[in-house]
Amino acid sequence: MALEQHPDMIIIKTIDGINIPFIKDVIKQSKTISDMLDVNEDDTYIPLLHEKCTENIMILIKDFMMYLHNNPNEIKTITDYTEHNNPYLSDWLKNYIFVDTHILFDIVVVADYLNINILMNIICKEIANRISNASPEEMTSLFQ
Repeated sequence: MALEQHPDMIIIKTIDGINIPFIKDVIKQSKTISDMLDVNEDDTYIPLLHEKCTENIMILIKDFMMYLHNNPNEIKTITDYTEHNNPYLSDWLKNYIFVDTHILFDIVVVADYLNINILMNIICKEIANRISNASPEEMTSLFQ
């Protein structure tokens, strides 16, 4: 059976033309995609038209979604981190958010576009942490 026809897979086409397979239950963490699938459950191929939905960003988002799918207890960890200032994060999550700030900006834009609230929350919290510790010069460079 071809990947595009597998009933448990959804193919997401990035703005740069790359097809990325997602397990249907994983991609449903995106409220936007979940709503699309509720309307047309036979959708197995979804092109994303946002300019930030590039291969690199979508792979990072897929990694996060797969991690949460395989580690559902981390949802509480992220909620405690973002809402209650609990400093604990797993090593995987620390490594995930330890990327260039401009990549974090792209991830949060796509997470917003796809309506993945838990990802938006952790990335916004990390951006806020970086801004709160930045000098005016560093802050200026973050937004250029």
